[in-house]
Amino acid sequence: MTNSTQMDPGTPNLQNTIGYPVSSLKFWMMGIFTGGIYLLYWSYKNFRALQVPSDSKVAAVIWCIFLPLSFFSMMQGLETKASENNYPIRTHKWALAWIYFLLVTAAKFLDRMSDRVTDETLALLGFGALGCQLLSLFILSIFQRKMLVLNRELRPQAQIASRFTIWDIILMIVCVAVFIALVIFG
Repeated sequence: MTNSTQMDPGTPNLQNTIGYPVSSLKFWMMGIFTGGIYLLYWSYKNFRALQVPSDSKVAAVIWCIFLPLSFFSMMQGLETKASENNYPIRTHKWALAWIYFLLVTAAKFLDRMSDRVTDETLALLGFGALGCQLLSLFILSIFQRKMLVLNRELRPQAQIASRFTIWDIILMIVCVAVFIALVIFG
């Protein structure tokens, strides 16, 4: 068990960081290999760290569940924290929020459509849904990259979550195994 001065090497020291900065490699690998489950955790940690809409744990859970609708507020929270530290940034929040919302909506729509068709159209719709999911992950990575740059400029001593913990690896293995089982036995 760790005391308050020891930290898990995969978790950044949140008192010294702005938001929940994660290395690009970890963000992409966890986002892809967990099928988006990690993104719920990532968004929860960001809503808590940025105190958007408040510092309430319950509000952060609700906002991370509705991330396609609340992503704008997360970016606004990062801009606010940056301004408080005399380092104003632009996240292009309106454009990124709309693109993210439309990509997630398109992925869900294409996924639902694939249940109603057969043959080669199914593969086309499936690849379309996968493409929309990957592009939506790219939109989130733009925000994540801005957070990394902000922390490197303002808090060079702050730890960035870059190491994969045993729980990260187990989560990725379980999610990939479930995906393979669904494809095979589906």
